[in-house]
Amino acid sequence: MAIEKNPTSYHSIGQMFYELSVGNTSYRLLSQGNDPAFETLAGELNSLALRLEKLFRTDLVRVSHTPYQHLSQIILLLDKEFNIVTMNKDALEILRYSKEALSGANFKKVLAEQDHPFWLHLEKKLMAIDSYYTTANLLLLTQDVKIYPVFCTLSKLASDELTIITTLKNNFERFHISELQIDSVNPNHNELELLQKLHTYIIENLEHPLPPLRELANLFGSEEHRLKTGFRNHYQKSIYNFYHEARLQKAHSMIQNTNLPLKEIPYLTGFQSYLNFYKAFKKLFGYTPSSLSRPDATPEELSADSF
Repeated sequence: MAIEKNPTSYHSIGQMFYELSVGNTSYRLLSQGNDPAFETLAGELNSLALRLEKLFRTDLVRVSHTPYQHLSQIILLLDKEFNIVTMNKDALEILRYSKEALSGANFKKVLAEQDHPFWLHLEKKLMAIDSYYTTANLLLLTQDVKIYPVFCTLSKLASDELTIITTLKNNFERFHISELQIDSVNPNHNELELLQKLHTYIIENLEHPLPPLRELANLFGSEEHRLKTGFRNHYQKSIYNFYHEARLQKAHSMIQNTNLPLKEIPYLTGFQSYLNFYKAFKKLFGYTPSSLSRPDATPEELSADSF
């Protein structure tokens, strides 16, 4: 029996490339379990990320990465046939089209061919659901046939059947490599290994509550202050914030890439109630869990965030 590929699984690979480009070598692709081709590719990319992480440490180099900085937006307004009605100046500059060339053209004109099946899936959602909203990673195509990967939001205006696509252009200028201050951050290789073990422990136990700092220090044979300070300096986040965001990132991926019931996913990522998960998810990502596009979502799941 042929295995049906989930397009959203492969979109997560684009996110992986972005994370690596801004210095986040701790980012990992999650297993989907039903696509051998994806599992093989994900394994190779995760292995590459791990090698890069070790390389930076061994050579006493630190990659400084910051939270996403969004500088400019591509904004496209589509009619009910998904033809481009209007666009902003950034869209013309980035996609390298004239206004006349884009006006009236179908959106698929600026979408890479490999994303057409995924876009057809989104079109069905947009046509079927009033006030539909979702986010997606898409590959846009410039006039000179170059791929431009973007993270975007899609919003349907039910009143006039228009769709707004807003993409965010990330600030890559904040990405730089600087020499490691040996005296203040990660003073020796043994501590780097300790922090990696703690990182791995957290990632592998996201479904369980995070032990108190004292227990973690005992578990890894370190001092509380040293573990706390070393982790923050190396990962630019506290141990708890890293754990908290990693749980939500895992839940985000599970919502998009699995058929698990939406209200079961929080409990698989360490949350004790859906309400707590909902609040934390919306605070981190800026949108609700049920707004994500997912395979075969039921009407109950689409309204899961109604309390």
